[in-house]
Amino acid sequence: MKKVKKIQLPPGWTFSSANGEDYDAGIDEKVKHSGTRCVYLRSVVDEPRPLAYLSQGFSPTPYLGKRLRMSAWVKSNCNGGKVQLWLRIAGDWTSTSNKPNCFDNMEDRPILDVTDWTQYKIVVEVPESSTFIDFGLMLTGSGEAWVDDFSFETVGDEVALTNSDSSKMEPFNLNFEASR
Repeated sequence: MKKVKKIQLPPGWTFSSANGEDYDAGIDEKVKHSGTRCVYLRSVVDEPRPLAYLSQGFSPTPYLGKRLRMSAWVKSNCNGGKVQLWLRIAGDWTSTSNKPNCFDNMEDRPILDVTDWTQYKIVVEVPESSTFIDFGLMLTGSGEAWVDDFSFETVGDEVALTNSDSSKMEPFNLNFEASR
């Protein structure tokens, strides 16, 4: 029988992966942006299968109908893989609102290099029909990343949304004829 490793994370955080044996996560007290520790996520095999992520979720109530900016400090050592922050706004699918749920995982701007501590931001709209917010850090492929100092704040409309498809309200290019 294969031994399952025990991942140690701070309270409130979870680790998920369909290929959990290819990744590790935990608390790091030597590498940190501020305070006394941060959390890491890393691959532990030469060719890890995708993907692993750290997550946490909470009520959207204070942010309903507002523009939300999530920021976090990330340090990375990408070894052919990519690191991304992600933020998902879940909504009530029975709502008559035209505003969709929102998901931004930095797919159009992943972290691909070796970086020192850098602040990354995701800015989204939180529709009134939202029911849950979850967020975290993900790693696809080889490498490692540390994350620290997540923060959430409401911002005005002068702060641009980060998801390039956040204004897409209807299906697009269904016959595959449009080019970028």
